[in-house]
Amino acid sequence: MNKFKLKLGIDTTGFTLVELMVVVAIIGILSAIAVPQYSKYQARARQSEAKIALSAVYTAEQAFTVENSSFTSCVVDIAGSTLGQRYYRYGFAAAGGGCGPGGTTACNCLSWNAGTNLCATPCGAGNIFVPANAKVGAGAIAAVVPGGTAISQSTFTAGAQGNIGGAANDAWLIDQTRNMRNTVIGL
Repeated sequence: MNKFKLKLGIDTTGFTLVELMVVVAIIGILSAIAVPQYSKYQARARQSEAKIALSAVYTAEQAFTVENSSFTSCVVDIAGSTLGQRYYRYGFAAAGGGCGPGGTTACNCLSWNAGTNLCATPCGAGNIFVPANAKVGAGAIAAVVPGGTAISQSTFTAGAQGNIGGAANDAWLIDQTRNMRNTVIGL
Protein backbone atom coordinates (compact mmCIF):
# COMPACT_ATOMS: atom_id res chain seq x y z
CA MET A 1 0.00 0.00 0.00
CA ASN A 2 2.83 2.43 0.88
CA LYS A 3 4.54 1.61 -2.42
CA PHE A 4 1.34 2.64 -4.22
CA LYS A 5 1.19 6.00 -2.35
CA LEU A 6 4.84 6.73 -3.10
CA LYS A 7 4.32 6.02 -6.82
CA LEU A 8 1.42 8.55 -6.86
CA GLY A 9 3.52 11.17 -5.06
CA ILE A 10 1.39 11.21 -1.90
CA ASP A 11 3.24 12.31 1.23
CA THR A 12 2.66 9.73 3.96
CA THR A 13 4.57 11.55 6.69
CA GLY A 14 1.72 13.89 7.83
CA PHE A 15 1.20 17.65 7.87
CA THR A 16 3.98 20.16 8.15
CA LEU A 17 3.93 22.94 10.73
CA VAL A 18 3.48 25.52 7.98
CA GLU A 19 0.38 23.74 6.65
CA LEU A 20 -1.13 23.63 10.14
CA MET A 21 -0.39 27.33 10.72
CA VAL A 22 -2.08 28.24 7.42
CA VAL A 23 -5.20 26.32 8.45
CA VAL A 24 -5.22 28.00 11.90
CA ALA A 25 -4.83 31.42 10.26
CA ILE A 26 -7.74 30.75 7.89
CA ILE A 27 -9.97 29.64 10.77
CA GLY A 28 -8.96 32.75 12.73
CA ILE A 29 -9.85 35.07 9.85
CA LEU A 30 -13.20 33.37 9.30
CA SER A 31 -13.97 33.61 13.04
CA ALA A 32 -13.04 37.29 13.14
CA ILE A 33 -15.61 37.93 10.43
CA ALA A 34 -18.36 35.56 11.58
CA VAL A 35 -18.51 36.16 15.37
CA PRO A 36 -19.35 39.91 15.24
CA GLN A 37 -21.97 39.28 12.57
CA TYR A 38 -23.54 36.54 14.67
CA SER A 39 -23.56 38.80 17.75
CA LYS A 40 -25.32 41.53 15.78
CA TYR A 41 -27.85 38.99 14.49
CA GLN A 42 -28.55 37.84 18.07
CA ALA A 43 -29.05 41.43 19.25
CA ARG A 44 -31.55 42.14 16.47
CA ALA A 45 -33.41 38.96 17.34
CA ARG A 46 -33.57 40.04 20.99
CA GLN A 47 -35.15 43.33 19.95
CA SER A 48 -38.25 41.39 18.96
CA GLU A 49 -38.85 40.83 22.69
CA ALA A 50 -39.26 44.59 23.21
CA LYS A 51 -41.51 44.95 20.16
CA ILE A 52 -43.76 42.10 21.29
CA ALA A 53 -43.99 43.40 24.87
CA LEU A 54 -44.82 46.95 23.76
CA SER A 55 -47.40 45.67 21.28
CA ALA A 56 -49.03 43.75 24.15
CA VAL A 57 -49.04 46.94 26.26
CA TYR A 58 -50.66 48.85 23.38
CA THR A 59 -53.36 46.24 22.87
CA ALA A 60 -54.08 45.96 26.60
CA GLU A 61 -54.24 49.75 27.01
CA GLN A 62 -56.67 50.08 24.10
CA ALA A 63 -58.93 47.38 25.54
CA PHE A 64 -58.72 48.91 29.02
CA THR A 65 -59.62 52.40 27.81
CA VAL A 66 -62.71 51.13 25.98
CA GLU A 67 -64.09 49.82 29.28
CA ASN A 68 -62.82 52.56 31.61
CA SER A 69 -62.54 55.74 29.48
CA SER A 70 -58.91 56.08 30.54
CA PHE A 71 -55.51 54.48 30.23
CA THR A 72 -53.79 52.91 33.24
CA SER A 73 -50.20 52.45 34.34
CA CYS A 74 -50.87 48.97 35.80
CA VAL A 75 -48.94 47.15 33.10
CA VAL A 76 -48.58 43.87 35.00
CA ASP A 77 -52.30 43.74 35.71
CA ILE A 78 -53.48 44.57 32.19
CA ALA A 79 -50.70 43.37 29.88
CA GLY A 80 -50.00 40.05 31.51
CA SER A 81 -47.15 38.10 32.96
CA THR A 82 -43.42 38.46 32.89
CA LEU A 83 -42.89 35.03 31.34
CA GLY A 84 -40.53 35.15 28.42
CA GLN A 85 -39.07 38.56 29.32
CA ARG A 86 -35.32 37.98 29.50
CA TYR A 87 -33.59 41.04 28.15
CA TYR A 88 -36.01 43.96 28.56
CA ARG A 89 -38.05 45.69 31.21
CA TYR A 90 -41.12 47.47 29.94
CA GLY A 91 -43.83 49.75 31.25
CA PHE A 92 -44.05 53.25 32.66
CA ALA A 93 -41.50 55.19 34.67
CA ALA A 94 -44.11 56.36 37.19
CA ALA A 95 -47.81 55.91 37.88
CA GLY A 96 -48.64 59.41 36.58
CA GLY A 97 -51.73 61.51 37.13
CA GLY A 98 -54.65 62.85 35.17
CA CYS A 99 -56.37 59.54 34.50
CA GLY A 100 -59.79 58.12 35.27
CA PRO A 101 -63.07 58.98 33.56
CA GLY A 102 -62.79 62.60 34.72
CA GLY A 103 -59.06 62.86 34.08
CA THR A 104 -58.20 63.88 37.65
CA THR A 105 -57.14 60.64 39.37
CA ALA A 106 -53.83 58.81 39.62
CA CYS A 107 -53.17 56.53 36.67
CA ASN A 108 -52.33 53.47 38.79
CA CYS A 109 -55.92 52.25 39.05
CA LEU A 110 -57.61 49.21 37.58
CA SER A 111 -61.07 50.73 38.05
CA TRP A 112 -62.68 53.96 39.20
CA ASN A 113 -65.83 54.56 41.28
CA ALA A 114 -68.61 55.71 39.00
CA GLY A 115 -69.49 59.37 39.42
CA THR A 116 -66.80 60.15 42.01
CA ASN A 117 -63.75 59.47 39.79
CA LEU A 118 -61.94 57.96 42.79
CA CYS A 119 -59.67 54.98 42.42
CA ALA A 120 -61.73 51.90 43.29
CA THR A 121 -59.08 49.24 42.62
CA PRO A 122 -55.47 50.41 42.87
CA CYS A 123 -52.62 48.73 41.08
CA GLY A 124 -50.40 46.36 43.04
CA ALA A 125 -47.11 47.81 44.26
CA GLY A 126 -44.44 47.73 41.58
CA ASN A 127 -46.86 46.84 38.78
CA ILE A 128 -46.00 49.78 36.53
CA PHE A 129 -43.11 47.96 34.89
CA VAL A 130 -42.10 44.34 34.35
CA PRO A 131 -40.07 42.36 35.06
CA ALA A 132 -37.96 43.55 37.95
CA ASN A 133 -35.40 40.83 37.24
CA ALA A 134 -34.67 41.00 33.52
CA LYS A 135 -31.75 38.68 32.81
CA VAL A 136 -29.22 41.00 31.19
CA GLY A 137 -28.83 44.34 33.04
CA ALA A 138 -31.99 46.05 31.88
CA GLY A 139 -31.61 49.07 34.17
CA ALA A 140 -34.39 51.36 35.30
CA ILE A 141 -37.37 52.16 33.08
CA ALA A 142 -37.09 55.83 34.09
CA ALA A 143 -33.96 56.07 31.96
CA VAL A 144 -35.80 55.12 28.75
CA VAL A 145 -36.44 58.79 27.91
CA PRO A 146 -35.54 61.94 29.83
CA GLY A 147 -38.32 62.63 32.30
CA GLY A 148 -39.67 59.10 32.13
CA THR A 149 -42.52 57.69 30.13
CA ALA A 150 -45.86 59.48 30.14
CA ILE A 151 -49.46 58.46 30.75
CA SER A 152 -52.74 60.35 31.13
CA GLN A 153 -56.43 59.76 30.54
CA SER A 154 -56.14 59.96 26.75
CA THR A 155 -52.45 59.47 25.99
CA PHE A 156 -49.67 57.12 26.94
CA THR A 157 -46.07 56.42 26.02
CA ALA A 158 -44.77 53.10 27.29
CA GLY A 159 -41.10 52.19 27.20
CA ALA A 160 -38.93 49.10 27.03
CA GLN A 161 -35.26 49.04 27.92
CA GLY A 162 -32.69 46.29 27.97
CA ASN A 163 -29.09 45.40 27.38
CA ILE A 164 -28.93 43.15 24.34
CA GLY A 165 -25.19 43.05 23.95
CA GLY A 166 -24.16 46.57 22.96
CA ALA A 167 -22.41 49.23 25.00
CA ALA A 168 -25.65 51.13 25.68
CA ASN A 169 -29.06 49.89 26.78
CA ASP A 170 -31.45 49.47 23.85
CA ALA A 171 -34.65 51.51 24.31
CA TRP A 172 -38.02 51.44 22.56
CA LEU A 173 -41.20 53.50 22.95
CA ILE A 174 -44.81 53.04 21.84
CA ASP A 175 -47.67 55.50 22.19
CA GLN A 176 -51.46 55.48 21.94
CA THR A 177 -51.26 55.87 18.14
CA ARG A 178 -49.15 52.68 17.90
CA ASN A 179 -46.11 54.69 16.89
CA MET A 180 -43.20 52.43 17.89
CA ARG A 181 -39.67 53.77 17.71
CA ASN A 182 -36.18 52.78 18.77
CA THR A 183 -34.99 55.78 20.81
CA VAL A 184 -31.60 54.43 21.91
CA ILE A 185 -30.02 51.87 19.62
CA GLY A 186 -28.00 49.50 21.78
CA LEU A 187 -26.51 47.33 19.04
